[in-house]
Amino acid sequence: MMNPAHWKLSRGIIWTVAALSLFTAGCSGNPNGTKTDGKQIPPEKIVAKVNDVALTTDEFETYLSNPELPLDVRKDIVNEWVETELLFQEAIRLGLDKDPEIARQIREVEQYVLSTEILRLNVESQVHVSDAELRDYYETHPAEYRREQREAHVLGMSFFDLETAQKVYDKIKQGADFDQVMRDYDGQDFGYITEDWEISPEIAERAFQLQAGELAPPIETDFGIHLIKVVDIQEAGSLRQFEDIKAELKEQLANEKYHEVLSNYLNELRTKAKVTIDYDKIR
Repeated sequence: MMNPAHWKLSRGIIWTVAALSLFTAGCSGNPNGTKTDGKQIPPEKIVAKVNDVALTTDEFETYLSNPELPLDVRKDIVNEWVETELLFQEAIRLGLDKDPEIARQIREVEQYVLSTEILRLNVESQVHVSDAELRDYYETHPAEYRREQREAHVLGMSFFDLETAQKVYDKIKQGADFDQVMRDYDGQDFGYITEDWEISPEIAERAFQLQAGELAPPIETDFGIHLIKVVDIQEAGSLRQFEDIKAELKEQLANEKYHEVLSNYLNELRTKAKVTIDYDKIR
């Protein structure tokens, strides 16, 4: 288990990174910590202050991942910021930022943050995949979407004990709506699985003993007790439906486009910069 002090410092690192972009560009660089770009910060906008560095309400709300956090958690976060800022300011007072190794680490953080942001602005923003592109690729590359093995589309529910699983099984067999029972017990859509499905060989074996639409009695596996229903069975050589592979295909094409845009962008930057490389120095 992580030492609480280390946990606080880890959280504090996030604040330190944020400080590079938020506080130095905002209020930390001002003598009194009450001005940003020459404008006074209203007192009601200041959540906390350590010497001449202020945490504003806007900065605090931007940092929160969940605006609905309870007050005690929000207080903890503010105090973590204060403690981290105290440590940060003491380190600056002692000149630790002038240490070559520390300066190198700060440079790495700045490099990572800024390069990530430039990729978001100039590369990721240029990557778009339309439904028409997806459909066109799917229709012109049918061989990529033909099944190599027999596949079954399986839905399932998990239980801790056999008794509960058996009761639910009996309930469905007596006419209960399967879809509603799936919702009641947080069922899962396993998608299309093959006979050599490694996640659960027991489920795979039973699934291929069923016909489409059939429900299997409770199955015991290493992960618990399961009820499964086979929705559909497709033979080897059949073509996967577009809707079934659409999300996967979109990720594939977006990834290809990303690398293409990235390559072009890096080449453009190289032509504008003076880059020299001597590989003999690293032999």
